[in-house]
Amino acid sequence: MAFARCPNCNRAIRYKVIPASNTAWLKQLARAVGQGETAVFYCINCWLVPEVGDRVAVHEPGEAAEHIRRGDVGTVQEIEREGSPYAQYTVAGANDRGAWRERFMRWQIQAAEFDPTETLIVPFTNGEK
Repeated sequence: MAFARCPNCNRAIRYKVIPASNTAWLKQLARAVGQGETAVFYCINCWLVPEVGDRVAVHEPGEAAEHIRRGDVGTVQEIEREGSPYAQYTVAGANDRGAWRERFMRWQIQAAEFDPTETLIVPFTNGEK
């Protein structure tokens, strides 16, 4: 079992690599990788691409959105330029400051329905058959 940090949100990720076969190179790689290093993959919350109707948490609120705080949860209402790296997500939610509706870039929101403490299982083959 190892852990790393998500390069998007800096959350600790527990993960376990499962090799396709018993190989010595994987053990050498595991020893070389430090604990708590930046991962080469996102945590499950940052990795999942939201769709209309999904609940999302605000990871980075925009500067103009003073009424929204990091961690506020809302529902995706609309997606503009879906499939594009510059897709914008219209999210509606409510917090103690009242109801809000705001547009976010993908990196500003993350899935809100998954437990980030679960262990991510990564199957790894290294091109072997």
